Amino acid sequence: MGKSASGSCNKMHKVNPKYHASVKEKILLLHDYIYEKIDAWIKSVYLPDTVAAASSMLTDILPGTGKYITNNLIASAANILTVKLMQKKDLHIAAKARNSKKILIISDLNMGDSVNLQSVALAVKKVFPESKVDYAVNKSMYNLIVFNPYVDRVFNILSTSNIYMSSKSVSSLIDSEKYDIVVNLCPFFKKNHIIGNKQLPFIDYGSLSIRLVHNELYSNGLNHVSYQAYHYFSNLFCKAKKINSSAARKSVFATSIWIPDESIRMAGQFLFKNGLLRSEGLVLFNSDATSKYTRLPFDIQLNILKSLCKSDSVQAILLTSGHTYIGIENKLLNALPSHNKVTVIPKEMPIDVYAALIDFCDVFVTADTGTMHIASAKKFNESGDELRNKTAVFSVFGASSARMYGYDSYNGNFLKPGQNKPSRLYISKAPCRNITCINKKAKKCRNVRCFEGISGFEIAKDIIIYLSKDR
Repeated sequence: MGKSASGSCNKMHKVNPKYHASVKEKILLLHDYIYEKIDAWIKSVYLPDTVAAASSMLTDILPGTGKYITNNLIASAANILTVKLMQKKDLHIAAKARNSKKILIISDLNMGDSVNLQSVALAVKKVFPESKVDYAVNKSMYNLIVFNPYVDRVFNILSTSNIYMSSKSVSSLIDSEKYDIVVNLCPFFKKNHIIGNKQLPFIDYGSLSIRLVHNELYSNGLNHVSYQAYHYFSNLFCKAKKINSSAARKSVFATSIWIPDESIRMAGQFLFKNGLLRSEGLVLFNSDATSKYTRLPFDIQLNILKSLCKSDSVQAILLTSGHTYIGIENKLLNALPSHNKVTVIPKEMPIDVYAALIDFCDVFVTADTGTMHIASAKKFNESGDELRNKTAVFSVFGASSARMYGYDSYNGNFLKPGQNKPSRLYISKAPCRNITCINKKAKKCRNVRCFEGISGFEIAKDIIIYLSKDR
């Protein structure tokens, strides 16, 4: 019996190790699988997008509470200690390239950012006057920036429609040009995708972004992206070179564009063909925007146009064709009781011709979108001579931050436009608007409350009063 039990026990000992080994292997395989999935998810997740999407779900249910929770959560992360630590990191990188002779600045992909972030090129040129400054921009914006006197070369290699190819183009440019330092202001480009393992001084957009968010949540002062970008990089590179930054800080900065002479001629020709070349009370109404969170709702647009069409102070209205909201111009025309004053701008009109057309107008009406920055910018021809610059800009803000992107001549907390006429902005009373709303592409709100409290009739009234007084 004992022998048999012993034999049985031995058999069990021979079988169990194999059984346990098999379980261990399965556990290890399962562990590796889970780790790989989690690692892949972490690498695929862009935290600002995740937070913006989560905030949308929260504010859909509890608008005010969701706003409060989101802003306080972001504020705790974007505190002054974080701002200073990130700036210190940038300063360490900038110090390595304090004698830079060749610098690349990568703007964000969008049209408006291409205009605003030229301020970084200006700041760099002030600190490194002998350096060669290159600027990578959205392809459509090339003609409006190529004559910038503070930029040595403009590369039209960025596109919102193909981010992957844009990053590859930037990477190839860096490989061929051998820059001393690269300043990347585009959140869609990752450092390792652009420069790989190269030991190249590389300053990312993170510190500037955190500073903007911090200012938005902790202060009430001027926080426009172009103003903050200019001063941030001006101070950063002055500190890296250990020189006094007062001269750079005192420079007067206004967003600017340089319009080719041919584009100006084509805009004048368009107005001449439509009998509007010497019109007074000429209004350009921009009906579209890239996001439903920033595009003026249809009924508000219609109310503005109805009032403008009735006013004797408005001689003619140029109406932008939809690029994102296809056909919105026809929908508006069909809804108007009378549209004799309205001329539709062809969709295929190049953006540089459109920019010149704005300069011929007395008023530009828009939501927050790229053409708002073009309208507000000081305009020069390709030789550097100032254009008319007498367009009053009336802009309406829904989701995005008016302090970071808007222009207002009557409030010191907002950037003044580059025009010799006033700008005025209108901010909605959306109960849910929070700091994540600047990340429009990541928002998932089912209830779009972005333009609550905005009256199209009141905006039109202000435009009509302005035109009647301006004559």
